[in-house]
Amino acid sequence: MVSARSLGVSDITPAAHHLGHRERLRERARAGGLVALPDYELLELYLFRTFARGDVKPRAKALLARFGSFGAVIMT
Repeated sequence: MVSARSLGVSDITPAAHHLGHRERLRERARAGGLVALPDYELLELYLFRTFARGDVKPRAKALLARFGSFGAVIMT
């Protein structure tokens, strides 16, 4: 079995894929406008203000599944 230590990376912890997600999403919104984002990502942007930490993607997708569209979620 190959260990991280044998590869010379004993103290390096790989970054989780979600680190920086919020900033990347904000940047995509700035660069392409809100119309460039799918509904779940647009809803994530709104949920960021309510949930300061953690992954809001599952919440966004659950809300869209329940209400059917971004507009319906916002109007509820």
